[in-house]
Amino acid sequence: MAEEPGEPAVVAWARANIRAIAAVAAVGCAGLAVVWLRVVPAEADAASGARAWLLHYGHAAVWASLAVAAALVAGGAPARVASRIGTVALAVYAAFVLALLW
Repeated sequence: MAEEPGEPAVVAWARANIRAIAAVAAVGCAGLAVVWLRVVPAEADAASGARAWLLHYGHAAVWASLAVAAALVAGGAPARVASRIGTVALAVYAAFVLALLW
């Protein structure tokens, strides 16, 4: 990808290295998904049904979705595919937050 005129050097560097950056992000997101499988909000013990699932696994599912999106970018997948997975992560996170407030 060509550098845009007047583009800051860090932006040009990120554009040139996006696949490597995404690979590192995918590993980090996958690690956080594992962490959030072990760290569960206290409200999860009293919850049932969909709320219980969201509280137990929702946050981990968000990070797993972000790991998949980043892995897709690292693998050179079309941006629209990774973007859709990122949108899924946002929707799951919104549901997780609602479950916390419910």
